[in-house]
Amino acid sequence: MSLGVCRIPIWSDLSLPYIDFGYDRHVSTHFDVNPHVYHHFPLLILYLNTKLYKMGTVAGPKTIFEALDSIRNAGLTELHDHICHFIDSSRIPLSYISTLTQSQQTICYRFFLLAYFVTGGREAPRAMQLQAALATYEKRDSAVIAGTGSGKTLIIALSILLDNPSSGATITISPLKHLQLTQAADFCNKYKINTIAINDDTSCTQKFWDKMIYNVKAKTSGTAKHFIVTTEQMFKSKEGHVTRFRNLIRTLTFRKTIRHVFVDVAHFIYFAGTSRYKIPAFCPSWGRLNEIKIFLPSIPWQVLTATSPSHVLSVIEAAVLRPSYELVQITSNHPNTTYATHCIVKSLDVMENYDCFLAGPLGHQKKILLFFNNRNLGRCVASYLNSKLPELQRSKGLIKHYDSIMSKEYLEKVHTDFAGENGTCKILCTTSAEAVGIDFVDVDIVGYMDIPQDECDDLQREIDVKEFDNPLMDQNGPDRLRGPLKPTSNKKERAALSVILLLQGHEPVCIHAFKAEYLHDKAPDVLWSILLRLP
Repeated sequence: MSLGVCRIPIWSDLSLPYIDFGYDRHVSTHFDVNPHVYHHFPLLILYLNTKLYKMGTVAGPKTIFEALDSIRNAGLTELHDHICHFIDSSRIPLSYISTLTQSQQTICYRFFLLAYFVTGGREAPRAMQLQAALATYEKRDSAVIAGTGSGKTLIIALSILLDNPSSGATITISPLKHLQLTQAADFCNKYKINTIAINDDTSCTQKFWDKMIYNVKAKTSGTAKHFIVTTEQMFKSKEGHVTRFRNLIRTLTFRKTIRHVFVDVAHFIYFAGTSRYKIPAFCPSWGRLNEIKIFLPSIPWQVLTATSPSHVLSVIEAAVLRPSYELVQITSNHPNTTYATHCIVKSLDVMENYDCFLAGPLGHQKKILLFFNNRNLGRCVASYLNSKLPELQRSKGLIKHYDSIMSKEYLEKVHTDFAGENGTCKILCTTSAEAVGIDFVDVDIVGYMDIPQDECDDLQREIDVKEFDNPLMDQNGPDRLRGPLKPTSNKKERAALSVILLLQGHEPVCIHAFKAEYLHDKAPDVLWSILLRLP
């Protein structure tokens, strides 16, 4: 793989040599470099070299990664100097930073500059992101509750970017393979963090693990600095199979390299990892993360989720958070979202119920994401809607079906066609494989074609989790059921109280207010969105 390198001349009156703005080949093994998006970096390196030259030194940074190192080691005065030269002050959360101590301000400015320059000026951390990253830096456990699209990925990236790339690694626990791949691509391409997804599709060759992850015999780290891991890879399977990562996490020399642990989509600890109402856990490994916590007692853990009402948060706290953990929360109830419920005709199988999602003329078609619990129904709806298009449009991929049992190649193509800026897909009929933690751009309508399991399911478009029994669970919580369940229990029997109240309330319901009460969400922007909708 050839890496992009650009050269610019330094001011002639300084008599400095040309400087290469390239990449360390050991760091950038998993992504191609486009030097044109890093227009800020030549300026930064030029500025640093000019400053050092005036101080009597010519040995300034020569590559982007050396420039990042200079930010990691800069003091508060120097960081202020960088910001004055490159960044509009309106993009900096000064009202938050000004409340911090000088040492905390220094760390936050480092976070800010690292993110700003590594993304070519496209991303500037907000107060919530700095607060969460600062908690991890100070080795405090923390919980981040923020909606999809609020920037939780950047929080993880900030902690990794601040670390010395030559030492230490980070573990992010993530539930689904497709989500893992999406996240790994973001970390590699957007933040230039060498990241590997570890699941049952990951190569099992010794050479791969020694080179990319960790060489146990040589006691040396691999080239990857960030591992996105499914919970199943941390434990024995039901059949007794022992994974490579399970063995690694139980190796002392490897554990010493771990700097941080993040748990993404952390409400899985409650919904997938616990048993409730006599039904076993959907994914028991999510309920065993406390065992991994014991192996890493001094490592800060941060959990991140979009939906965590009090009865869910209490289970997460007991599983992986120390009592002194810090809570960072912003609203998941967005004021620019309009909620609606719709009564169908006869049943979900009546295809005419879905005609409303097609626009006429087709040039006005909205971008629509439809979730189905039943994969066959999703496929039938996609086929039906496609048949309603003009004949010349039916083969252009405007309407597609997405199901996790399909081939990896097909799923990646469909996801790109819908989520990509230049994608052709306008209506995507999908199962929950596309529901968890993935931020889609410019989606106009999201529809859930069924009764949600509970209000968290409605908020997040969660997987079809079972309903369970656990001593930590709040038996009086808003998601309680009418009674114990059986494996054969139908959807009505599994429906939580919160959903029944939402759909069958005798009085008109403001859904914004309903969701805010469910989440105990008292953020000013939520209250304002509710007031805007009052009669």
